Amino acid sequence: MADWNTVWSAVQAIGTVGAVGVAAYQIAKLRADQRGWETLKACERYDTDPVIEAALVRLKVGRDGVDLLIDTKKYSLDATTVLNYLEGIATGICQGFYDERVVRDHLERIMRDHIGEFLSEDIAKGMELSKDDYCRLEDLLSNWGADKPYYKRGRL
Repeated sequence: MADWNTVWSAVQAIGTVGAVGVAAYQIAKLRADQRGWETLKACERYDTDPVIEAALVRLKVGRDGVDLLIDTKKYSLDATTVLNYLEGIATGICQGFYDERVVRDHLERIMRDHIGEFLSEDIAKGMELSKDDYCRLEDLLSNWGADKPYYKRGRL
């Protein structure tokens, strides 16, 4: 029969391994949660960043007055600002910094609308924009296809 010191050492070893396992799980979960929050903050910049907001306002004014279709070059900087922001989000997903599901739920429709508008042949040519500059964004959208967003009502 084993003496109590040996039994007690085995129990402590098992407890230590269990504690390390729980700590590793908690750290991994915390990192995933933090990544989600950082992604959400990046998505919110579309609505809160003053530079992006100003560009969006000027583009809306141009759209409403049909000036955007006539004098496209005038809106090139604003379109580039918005597209660069979206390309940065796509790059963050490719590099694993952002949670793709969060971005898709928050920005997919916006991304599709802006790509469709500013990188259409006539507008892109008038603004001197190149699709090659936004390849990660276009690849991301093509990978998503026409599937529905990740979020499903009632799922937490």
